Amino acid sequence: TIPALQLQADVELGAAQAFVEQLRGMGQDVELGAVVVRALALALRKHPVANGAWRDGRFERYARVNVALAVGSLAPVITDADERTLPEITAEARRVVERARSGTLTSPEQSGATFTVTDLAAEGVSVVVPIVVPGQAAGLGVGERTLTLVSDARILHGTEAARFLAAIRSGLEQPLALAL
Repeated sequence: TIPALQLQADVELGAAQAFVEQLRGMGQDVELGAVVVRALALALRKHPVANGAWRDGRFERYARVNVALAVGSLAPVITDADERTLPEITAEARRVVERARSGTLTSPEQSGATFTVTDLAAEGVSVVVPIVVPGQAAGLGVGERTLTLVSDARILHGTEAARFLAAIRSGLEQPLALAL
């Protein structure tokens, strides 16, 4: 029973896709999903209230930024996503998603998430409404044209939620800063 707030923002992913192609042309193995995770992770670092949870009647902030990737009913975790490069995020995402799909994902690979992203843009879905996983302040849905943030309104609400969503969108629309 999480009181939820839902916000949506249109996003232009063309710059992020072009950035991925440019990096690939320079020999870097990068996928668009890594750009999403990196933009999210840096926004979580900038807006730490989004990187926490409501526990025992109070807010708890997490020190690490561990992003879970929704893969069916599983959610493998990319630990310390804010400290990883785009190629590192790409490699780790491939590894854990493959393990999830093959049924070999371990419990430690699914634990410690501080935020979950459901990215279905590559599947042609225009809007994805995620759930808020208990123990997390919010979840992000990524569609072809729309970002949807669903947050625990006790933690992330109003202007702060809008600023957090805008920071994610900014990272995706101006991806050069994600490589630094």
